Amino acid sequence: MALFSQVVTHFNEWMAILVWCSLVFMLGSAVGSFLNVCVGRIPTEKSIFWPTSRCPVCLSPIRAKHNIPVLGWLFLRGKCYDCKTKISFRYPLAEIGTGLGFVALFYLEIIANIHSIPFLTDARADIIMGVIPWKAWVLFLHHAILLSFLITVA
Repeated sequence: MALFSQVVTHFNEWMAILVWCSLVFMLGSAVGSFLNVCVGRIPTEKSIFWPTSRCPVCLSPIRAKHNIPVLGWLFLRGKCYDCKTKISFRYPLAEIGTGLGFVALFYLEIIANIHSIPFLTDARADIIMGVIPWKAWVLFLHHAILLSFLITVA
């Protein structure tokens, strides 16, 4: 019976980690979508906020349901909904890459605590069970913003 309870405990721990990593991936892919906008507009000195995302050929606005990171590109099969022009594979690649970068950063810094930060070591039991302290979020967001700047510049 003790073995069964250990298996259940480890399963619950891994499920909590999987849920957090999935949420962090979604956040990272959304940030990656915004970084695509920055990479496309900043060099030409255009606003990153207005106008909304548009097809570069026919200039028709991208609909909200098609603007979901990665899934929108897959749903449209890499083509504009209106004019059927190919949409570069760079867009979902940047979104997936940013999402995976955020997950790696989250896992290594918060879950694995590779820097042996004392407040994360003290909160290890809570983190494994899925409760992430606010200080950990501040640390992660700080480094995620720096990573986003590096991705944009690269």
